[in-house]
Amino acid sequence: MKFIRACDVILFVMIVVVYEVGGRSWRCVAMAARTDPVELQAVYAMMAATGNGWAASIPDVCVKSGRWHGIECVQDGDYYHVVELSFGLVTDQATAFPSCAQHSFISPAVANLTHLRKLGYFACCMENPQRIPSEIGRLGDSLEALHLRNNGHVGIIPEELAGLIKLRTFDVHGNSLAGTMPIWLSSLTELEAMDISDNTFGGEVDGRTFDNLERLTVFDASDNEFVGALPDSIGRLRTLQKLDLSYNNFTGAIPTTIGDLSRLLSLNLAHNRFSGPLPETMSNLSNLKSLDLQRNCFRVPIPASLGKLVKLEGLVLSESEFVGPIPSSFGSLSNIRALFLDGNKLTGTIPPALGDLTRVYELELSSNLLAGPVPFSSSFVSRLGRRLRLQNNEGLCYEFKTADSLTSDPGSTIRPSEQPPQLKICSSSSSNNQSVGSSEFFPPSHHPSIALDSVAPAGSLKPAFEPSSACSRISYLSYHAVKCFWFMTFLVIMSRC
Repeated sequence: MKFIRACDVILFVMIVVVYEVGGRSWRCVAMAARTDPVELQAVYAMMAATGNGWAASIPDVCVKSGRWHGIECVQDGDYYHVVELSFGLVTDQATAFPSCAQHSFISPAVANLTHLRKLGYFACCMENPQRIPSEIGRLGDSLEALHLRNNGHVGIIPEELAGLIKLRTFDVHGNSLAGTMPIWLSSLTELEAMDISDNTFGGEVDGRTFDNLERLTVFDASDNEFVGALPDSIGRLRTLQKLDLSYNNFTGAIPTTIGDLSRLLSLNLAHNRFSGPLPETMSNLSNLKSLDLQRNCFRVPIPASLGKLVKLEGLVLSESEFVGPIPSSFGSLSNIRALFLDGNKLTGTIPPALGDLTRVYELELSSNLLAGPVPFSSSFVSRLGRRLRLQNNEGLCYEFKTADSLTSDPGSTIRPSEQPPQLKICSSSSSNNQSVGSSEFFPPSHHPSIALDSVAPAGSLKPAFEPSSACSRISYLSYHAVKCFWFMTFLVIMSRC
């Protein structure tokens, strides 16, 4: 009996222990972290506004089993907080967030996501154009990245967004936003990247806009309708690495303060109406790798100081009404890969130093007023192939020996052609080689010439120079007679064997 009683006591103790431990476990489960209730309802509302009502069937969007691609949460004590929320398709990254229905909109409930760090809508509201909701401005204590890319927004940027004091990335590319560039952007002192390109912003840029943006590294305002002069205050953005103001209507001279942007890697001022001389201070941009100034109205010589930008890999000065000679200092651009000077009014000869650019991949000098012999070697021309373009320079010519070596290679870009433009054989050379040229390729009334970028199909190439004099024909027949003699001798020997 004592044994049975002892067993009863032990069993009773075990039951008590299991009950206590189990109770504590259940209490722990009951007390596990969960999504903040206010934020949970905000997420439901924002998902429903984009046609994703299915999210309401998920009891807790922040627990691992309830999350989807496009939402991120962090735990803070007993609650999870939503820190990232994105919608739509990011085509350039092939990233798909929850899709957006035809009449999607940004729910005002976004203001209740007070811990949100990143908010993204990608091509969600294109079929339902709308203003950017001012409620986003109430996320100033947390929001660091705002992407409203190709999202169908119209009107002006609400001034309430000036309260986003922690914002680092501001991307509204590809909308129909209008108005002037907001001066209050200068209050976003943490901003590192700003893309307002491909909108309909216009008017003159107030210089105060660039005050206090001491951390900005990327600024893209291309493809808008800005007018007037570029303010000198642009030079205050000394941390900039990329500046793109292309496809606007800026006028006047490029400010000398552009030279203060010593960290710039890429500068694009193409397709504007800038005029006057390029500032000598541009030579201070010692880290610059890409410079695009095409389609402007400079009407001045290209400054030799650009040759100091030895890290340049791409230089585009096309169709900007530059005059005068090509600076010989361009031969110092040892890292240049693409050099475009076409469509200007450049005169003089091509500097021989350009032929020493060992890394150049594409050289465009066409449609200028250049003259004199082309100084490039056959190996240089063969290496560039069709990426060397010299046409529409009536004064250019080739030395005979150079032309002969270039056209003898079927893979060369120098092709015989009856269609202009053509590069003539230099007169001093042609006078010493009266037999050069055949009427089959060159009309009798024209000098023999060589043309670039012929459209002749592969396999249809003919030699650029054929024998036309009596001496050349004799040599030609003698060569074939000798060849036939040795062939017959070979057959006789083989027959005897």
